[in-house]
Amino acid sequence: MQIITNTKLVENRAQWARRTTPVALVLLFSGLFVNLTNSNDPNSDTAKLALFLVLLGFIVSFISTHLVNRWIREPRADHVLEAALRGFGKEYTLFNYTKPASHILLTPQSLYVIVVKPQDGEISVNERKFRRKFEWRQLLRVFAEESVGNPFDEAEKEVNKLRQSLEKNQVEVPPIQPMIIFSHEKVKLILNKPAMPVLYAKELKNYLRKSTDLKTMSVAERSRLVEILGAV
Repeated sequence: MQIITNTKLVENRAQWARRTTPVALVLLFSGLFVNLTNSNDPNSDTAKLALFLVLLGFIVSFISTHLVNRWIREPRADHVLEAALRGFGKEYTLFNYTKPASHILLTPQSLYVIVVKPQDGEISVNERKFRRKFEWRQLLRVFAEESVGNPFDEAEKEVNKLRQSLEKNQVEVPPIQPMIIFSHEKVKLILNKPAMPVLYAKELKNYLRKSTDLKTMSVAERSRLVEILGAV
């Protein structure tokens, strides 16, 4: 299998994650310190400054959490996919963080847009709705991880961006299929008619092997797609 990863983007985002983490801590502790030195007047300039620093610290903290989870914390999404797809031949190409979607897999028959989610615990999917079962230990990680959100919306937006990009390049658009992958080894999925495939990472290879009912693309078609999607 061929793997094309935008390493410059990964390194750049990782640097920003390392920069924003200490900034968030400085802002939060500064706000706490200013509040402790306040004269107990909630309308004073000192109280307003403390509130501003704390709020700004929380905002930077959320940004930092997103950057750390996506670009530093292991296993990173691209590493998960590389491991899950290991063993496929050169007719398969995985694009990581190249435009216009985060993870695109080119197979002999199709293009897949893959959204990787790292959450653990019990996650139920009812058609288009995701729900993560609450566990008390999640409170301890409230600033260390993101919510599941709606991966279907994420995948559909990336599919649309990919289709528009290919049309702009005047390429015949092959079938584009979205899928959601959960990468944590301790995640438990409960599925009820999900709107699109939702899989454990370990299921990905077998799923793709069974999805061979589409027309096979020519070598020239695949080469053109690699040229376009591999540009970083």
